[in-house]
Amino acid sequence: MTDDTKKILIQILLYLILGLIFFVIIIEGSKGLIPYGLMIVGGITFLFGSIARLLRGTWKYKRLLSVSKVFLFVGLINMILFFAVVRIQGKVTKDNAELLIQKIEMYKNDNGDYPVSLESLRPKYIDKLPKVWIGILPESFIYDYSEQIDHNFLYFKPINGIGEFHYWIGYYGFMGVEYFYNSKEKEWKIDD
Repeated sequence: MTDDTKKILIQILLYLILGLIFFVIIIEGSKGLIPYGLMIVGGITFLFGSIARLLRGTWKYKRLLSVSKVFLFVGLINMILFFAVVRIQGKVTKDNAELLIQKIEMYKNDNGDYPVSLESLRPKYIDKLPKVWIGILPESFIYDYSEQIDHNFLYFKPINGIGEFHYWIGYYGFMGVEYFYNSKEKEWKIDD
């Protein structure tokens, strides 16, 4: 292997590492209410894009121009990937939630009542509980089984043992959006 080939392979490896770092920053940093990850990578991309634009046509700062172009390229690719990943993870998570709702309803049909926890579904109704795929690491769905549902939000108000028992299941999406389903209304709601 020649020295030029080694240099090119090292550069490619560094670009891949930079891309991975940007991707983790975007995905994990955009789970909360404010998408800090997207803002950070967008800011870095804008900064290096501006530097590349200013240095265009000059050879005095050739190395800085090359680095700026790399950051610009990697940043733009990661922002495009971010939106693709958000769509895919959102669909997978929604499908997983729908599967859980099916299994919860099967449990109720067989037992006359909803399960107290999602763990009650295992192993008869489902072998492994599906996960929420938002970000790098999977999380568990939020599940609650209680009496009367307060329609203002996700909270429940039992009325001294009187009332109909229902459940809700939910998860947090990107940028702090909360998705939840309640068995009384049998529909998904979004709280952003």
